[in-house]
Amino acid sequence: MRHAVAALGALALLTTGCGGDSSSSPVASASSPTGSTSAGGPLQPTWTVEEAGQHYLAMTSQTIADINRLKGLPDSVPLAALTSGCGDVADDMVSMLSEAQSGHWPAQVQPLMEQWSKAVDEQRAFFAACSSAQTVSDAQAALSPVAEHNSADESAQVRAALGLGPPQA
Repeated sequence: MRHAVAALGALALLTTGCGGDSSSSPVASASSPTGSTSAGGPLQPTWTVEEAGQHYLAMTSQTIADINRLKGLPDSVPLAALTSGCGDVADDMVSMLSEAQSGHWPAQVQPLMEQWSKAVDEQRAFFAACSSAQTVSDAQAALSPVAEHNSADESAQVRAALGLGPPQA
C-alpha cells in the first residue's frame, strides 16, 4: 500500500491546484448583465470574474472532499474502499468537467478552462482505471501516474485569472 500512499500524496497537488477557499460560497445568480452573442444566436450571459471564481470553487469542492477522503485511507485499506473512493473521484471529475464546459467563463478565462479541462480529463482516466481494479496492486498501479499528470499547474493559472489566489491548506 506504500505505493498507493505515495500516489495519493501526489493528489495534494491536485487538491492544491483546484482547491477552494472554505469561506467562499457559490454565487446565487449564474449570469451578469454582460454578455456576448454566438453566431446569430441569442445573447449568452457571461459571468463576471468574481462570479466565475465562485462557480469554480463550487464545482471543485466535491472533488476535493473526495480526494481528501481517499488520501485519508489507511495503508491496509480494503480493495472495495480504494476502488469506491477512486470511483467517487472519477465521477466527481466527470461532473466537474460538464460544469466547466457549460459555464459562461469570461473571455480571459475560457482558454485556461479548456486547458484545465483537458488536464482534469486526463487525470480522471487514472481514477476510473483505479475504480475498476481487481487487486489493490492494480489500483495502486492505476494511480501511480497521478503524481506526474496532475492539473495543479492549469488550476493555478485558472485561479490566478479568477483572482482567487493560492488555495488555503
